[in-house]
Order: sequence, then structure tokens, then C-alpha cells
Amino acid sequence: MQETWAARDLPVLEAAVSLQERSYMVTVTDIAMRTGLEASVVARALEALDPVYVDFRKTTTGGDPRFWYVYKVTAEARRAVGQWPTAKSLVSKLAEQLASAYYRASWPDVEDDVSLCVWVRKQCGDEMTVKQAGKLRTVMEALIAKSPKVVIFVEGGVVQGCTSNDKSLLVTVIDRDNFEEEENKEEAEAEAFTGTEDCVHDVY
Repeated sequence: MQETWAARDLPVLEAAVSLQERSYMVTVTDIAMRTGLEASVVARALEALDPVYVDFRKTTTGGDPRFWYVYKVTAEARRAVGQWPTAKSLVSKLAEQLASAYYRASWPDVEDDVSLCVWVRKQCGDEMTVKQAGKLRTVMEALIAKSPKVVIFVEGGVVQGCTSNDKSLLVTVIDRDNFEEEENKEEAEAEAFTGTEDCVHDVY
């Protein structure tokens, strides 16, 4: 069976969505002129796209498709041509926005998907389902795994903050002075180093 999506259906759908922005009723002739395809080819494409992507109406024209028309396009059509975001693209965009903060988050705040939903709402105001939160966690952890990391250990002063112009660079600051409050300073410091073996360390 011949593949028709890229060569026929998608160009017709893109034209239909674009033309619907300027006209209430988009005819097969309108789309044919936009795409350079024959009217009969456009009609077959619209028949294939109906009803998932378009509401395609056929008028009484004795079988002549030139004046058949697209009454409306669906939300799925707008997502297919990139006019509206898909659920996947929304998760990817949110993951890029939050990965760095997730990397530094307190574990109890993000330990399960329900907690992650609450954390996301606090971070950016977005509401998520538990299922979406699970997908977001997977994408963020994948981003974190391939991101360069720097761990900065400081002591003898106050840390005012640490930023990076590179959004993909994950920076963690650990204050060595806090180890003095631990019963076993050496054990606490060793625990702080755990998981940073592959990171670049700046020790002051």
C-alpha cells in the first residue's frame, strides 16, 4: 500500500488549517491552488482525513469535487501541523524548564508522582495528572543524566548564590561548615560526595 501522509495528506491538511484562519469555508479548489495538487487528489486526501482531522462536506455537484469543502478542522489537525502543542511537546518543554530545579529539590518533595504534581504546581503553577507527572519525571531524569554537572564545596563564609549562563549546566553548592554540626563529620562529608564522582568539583 502506498504511503500518502507526507506526499498528499499532510500538505492538504496544512493548507486546510492555514486557509481556515482566513475563510469560514475552504473548498477543494482553494486547497488545490495552495498545494498544486489536482482537485481529485485533494478530495481523496480530505476523505482520508475526515473525521479525525477535518469535517469534510460534499455538496450536490454531480460528483465534481471542486466545490466540496472543509467546514472545520479539529484540534488534532492543529496539533498535527504544529499549530497547537502536543502533550509530548508540553512535557518536553516543562522538563527543560524544571530539570535543574528538580535536580536540586529535596527528595521528600518529589519522591513520588503525587508529590511531584504538588512540586510542579509550586514551581510554575501548572496542574498535572499523576500519569503526566510520571512522564515528566522520566524526561527530566534523562536530561539530568546527560547534563554537565558542577559540585561546589564551600567553607568559612556565606554563600549568596550560584548561577550559570548555561541552562544545561547543573550546579550544586554544599557548605562544609554544616558538617561541623554533625556527630560524625567525616561520615557526613563522605555522604555529601556520594553521587558526585562524575562531576567537576570546585573546592574553596
